[in-house]
Amino acid sequence: MIRLFAIAVLCLCAMSSARGFPPPCDPVPVKKPVKVIRREIKVSIIGEARMNKPKDLRWDVQKVIDYWYEAMDREIGEMPDLVVLPEGIDNWDDVTPEEKRDWVCHRGDLVFRAMQAYAKRHRCYLVYNSPRQRSDGRFANCTWTIDRDGDLIARYDKAFLTPREMEWEDFPGVCGDGPVVVDTDFGRLGFVTCFDLNFTHFADEYKKLSPDVMVFCSYYDGNYMRNYWASRTQAYLVGCTVGGDLPKTVTGPSGEDLVYQPEATGGGKHFRRTVTAKINTNFRVIHYDGNYRKLDAAVAKYGKRVYMTDPARAGTFTFYSADPELPIDDVVREFKMETWREYYDRSLQLKERTK
Repeated sequence: MIRLFAIAVLCLCAMSSARGFPPPCDPVPVKKPVKVIRREIKVSIIGEARMNKPKDLRWDVQKVIDYWYEAMDREIGEMPDLVVLPEGIDNWDDVTPEEKRDWVCHRGDLVFRAMQAYAKRHRCYLVYNSPRQRSDGRFANCTWTIDRDGDLIARYDKAFLTPREMEWEDFPGVCGDGPVVVDTDFGRLGFVTCFDLNFTHFADEYKKLSPDVMVFCSYYDGNYMRNYWASRTQAYLVGCTVGGDLPKTVTGPSGEDLVYQPEATGGGKHFRRTVTAKINTNFRVIHYDGNYRKLDAAVAKYGKRVYMTDPARAGTFTFYSADPELPIDDVVREFKMETWREYYDRSLQLKERTK
């Protein structure tokens, strides 16, 4: 049944292309070398609401592009290094699966190309989420990452779709294969989308890939799972949710809330929809046990070039270098500190030896 429908969708999109509509959006990421300098950067979170479905069902691609350009323009004056948009930026609100399929076929790659142009114009990395039609006719919930040159450098398909997404006959969804990371000039990015956050073993898969920042495009805020994922992967988690009823968040690598977007004034909504925050990717998570004197010695030598969060209740803290020319890994090695990851693994190894 799904196979027959997939063939029908491909035929429909082929007919649309023949009528002058753009080709399907399914570009392959570009592999390119990048010099990584971990440092303080600015992240703009653009959590605008989805657009309402047109009453006449006349899909206006330019209207969608203009809508998100205007939302990003509110923060672009901050000169962000990374701009993050929420889940399903061109999923019209209140559409049926059949209408969603028609929109994706009609839209083609025009929204993607507009995002490429915006990233290139403003020399920023841009992450957004939008349906992707696969070559087999089925659809992935895809997060796209575009670099400062306007090149697609990563494509992450949501690994854990909800049952409803997989059961739609008119818009059959398919899960992605697993975690995706990509190196940028400020560190390594990883990606999770909405329902993904409920699968704790998936956080362990990402932990092995050592991301510096996890991007969370979502239709729900994740609540305490944000803190779990950040502390488990030892990475920032940047949460961009849809609309003003959900917070825009940044959770630190030790699991602490750094940004929980403050209340808006007026408009009847609880949260502002856009915010720009600073994060520093020149960090390591350290367990306090056995390291506190080494930490004092590092601060005595480097002064304000290094700093830390207060020790968390879990016994860990995030140790930063404020100087891009002083990689925190060099400081950790110099003072023979043991990272939380190393301390955790050593504990497991000793446990096995003492059995």
